[in-house]
Amino acid sequence: MWNKTLAERHRAYHQRGEKTSYKATDAALTGWKKTAELAFLSEVPSVPLQQSLRHQHTAFQNFFAGRAR
Repeated sequence: MWNKTLAERHRAYHQRGEKTSYKATDAALTGWKKTAELAFLSEVPSVPLQQSLRHQHTAFQNFFAGRAR
């Protein structure tokens, strides 16, 4: 899930120049859980998955603010 979200963020930024919000990644996670390929994500609690998205969002915020490389 981390790598898929990271790839989507990377694609959005490099192809469309868009920064991805936490809300957008959380909505994407909900959609991914409904696909056959990623249905297994529904078998685990959502809190750790959402926390992972929050950590990734914070990392991107720090990067764009110049607090990280």
